[in-house]
Amino acid sequence: MRWIAVMATAGVTFIFDPLCGWCYGAMPALEQLIESGREVELLPLAGEARLINDDFAGLIWETDRLVAQRTGQPFTPSYYKLLHSRTAQLNSWPASLGIAAVVRTRPQRRLDALNALHVARYVSGRDTGDSEVVETILREIGLRGAADLLASSHPALIEAGRVAVNRGRALLQEHGLDDAPALLMHEADAVRLLTAKELMHMAMAGRAAGIPQEVFAARAPA
Repeated sequence: MRWIAVMATAGVTFIFDPLCGWCYGAMPALEQLIESGREVELLPLAGEARLINDDFAGLIWETDRLVAQRTGQPFTPSYYKLLHSRTAQLNSWPASLGIAAVVRTRPQRRLDALNALHVARYVSGRDTGDSEVVETILREIGLRGAADLLASSHPALIEAGRVAVNRGRALLQEHGLDDAPALLMHEADAVRLLTAKELMHMAMAGRAAGIPQEVFAARAPA
């Protein structure tokens, strides 16, 4: 689990790993918190790339099943097949750069881009750990400028991506968080910390309010 959101009076800063199932599971709770129209800053995290072998795929899938049960977010058989393809890597850098490219070109679409990347991976089973896949997704949702910037590997984009990652890590360290999901809400001079458990409860409350039951089941294909 690798995410944290920081809410200020003027907006929300969401620090996340774009290939983290818990971060994807947190989206319904995040949307509840920002539906009043606050501005959102996205700070993706990216660690060392790792090949997803069968054992690792099994661990990821079991965790994602738990996320599905708690939050109602769908994890489909197509995603299961991606995990077990033996060619996919857990590499957050391409998606992190993709988000950085959107922030530099069409910042008002940054949440659209994040949602599109999530749906592409967890619903459609597309490998968002691959830069070309991320570029294609950005083009599909009308973010051609961001896609072109990502494809160019422009030094300014690479630096922006690194700055975002470092800022996210610094915020985690500043608040004494050791790679654990949490939410920091800044209201006036007070800071309130919400744990992952509390955020999962928020997502569960949304599920109970009427999300169709069929999206909850994350089962391995027969």
